[in-house]
Amino acid sequence: MRGTVPRQISSLPTLFMVVGLAFLVLGLSSCARGDREMLENLLELEGQSYDEASRERIRELRSDIRRYQSRVNDAVSGLANESTARRMLAIEYMNNGMFALAMEEFERAAAVQTQNPALFYYAGVAAGHAAKAVFDQDERLELLERAEWMYKRAVELRPNYPDAWYGLAVVQVFELENAEAGLETVRQLRAIEPRHIEGRFVEARALVMLDRVQEAVEVYEFIAREAPRPEQRDAARRNASVLLQGAR
Repeated sequence: MRGTVPRQISSLPTLFMVVGLAFLVLGLSSCARGDREMLENLLELEGQSYDEASRERIRELRSDIRRYQSRVNDAVSGLANESTARRMLAIEYMNNGMFALAMEEFERAAAVQTQNPALFYYAGVAAGHAAKAVFDQDERLELLERAEWMYKRAVELRPNYPDAWYGLAVVQVFELENAEAGLETVRQLRAIEPRHIEGRFVEARALVMLDRVQEAVEVYEFIAREAPRPEQRDAARRNASVLLQGAR
């Protein structure tokens, strides 16, 4: 036994060296793959492929990649950090009822993270709230249309985003008074969440605006049966009763 232990211990440095070399080779090959991909992208932006480019041009671009890659990485990291700071600031603005400022910060963050649906959703929420504090009708309409666009962009990025569909329906029906568009939006919402009670209230309102009273009554009756909260059921019964009395 004494003879075997030293041999095992003495073999460990060799093992670590082999493993270390393996990781080094893998790291270098990974870097090489990254450089090749960047090189091909740069050449594509110049209108040529890797096979078409001259050796001299490839050498120049490889040199530029080595020279500027760290700066590029720092710039990307800096923008990501800036986006985080802007989201934090926007949240604080929202919590303090400063909706116009919150909207601006969410929009700036979305300009960096252009594929983040939540940023567009919250920008829409902030724009809708900001519109309520504006007295000029043209400016108010501009904010509401801005909110509508933000919600549309959010559901474009994430089609199964119920909060964004609901926000879009509310703006369309209650603020922009576009019942037909709102009704179609609610149908999209129902396809995701058939029992979305708040959305069904918006649907009933849109149907009333379109003089489709009987259909609205049916929606209210559905809410009165299916809503989880008693205040929702009571509100639906009252609304249905008002509509039925007016239809007589």
